[in-house]
Amino acid sequence: MANRYVAAAPEFIPVPLSALKAHLKIQSDAQDAVLTDALNDAVDLIERYTARYLAQREVIAHVDELELGGSTMASPYAWLKRAPVLDDAVSTVVVDGTSLPPTDWRLKISGEQAHVHLLQGVTSVAGALPYPLKITFKAGYKTAQDVPAGLRRAVLELATHLYTNPGDCGGCEGGGSSASEIPASIRAKLSLYTIRRVFA
Repeated sequence: MANRYVAAAPEFIPVPLSALKAHLKIQSDAQDAVLTDALNDAVDLIERYTARYLAQREVIAHVDELELGGSTMASPYAWLKRAPVLDDAVSTVVVDGTSLPPTDWRLKISGEQAHVHLLQGVTSVAGALPYPLKITFKAGYKTAQDVPAGLRRAVLELATHLYTNPGDCGGCEGGGSSASEIPASIRAKLSLYTIRRVFA
């Protein structure tokens, strides 16, 4: 069973409505609600495609299995597959309903990614209840200015595409509300920002 993540709503949208309206040369306010929906949908699609949150928020990772430690830290760990994660991001680690004290786990950061190592006696969560390990942490950029310019451009381009092609996905693979709605040209740019494993 794959780990799953439940995230709070973002605190901001990295591209303001005014920027999208300027890009589309729209001066009227009549389409503001539709344009706002396009921005929100673009952010959601990009976040799911890259596993990168464009605005900081609280996230709960529901972890079904641990991974083996590496050469630098032998204890088993949970890989938080969302980014960017900051040094003080993790607030609680709960195993089978019991909150572990901070001395029983350690957050290890590499670049924008993070592992939570379990140090005291917990060697496996396999075979227990579904998603027995829950980790509450914060991930995402603190301000719109912190979001890389390439990602902000991708939001603008995808929102433009969604607005100008309502109900149509020409040039996309598949259909429906999923990352497959992202045109190939934008996906190529997003590949530079997609979270991939960088350490063991």
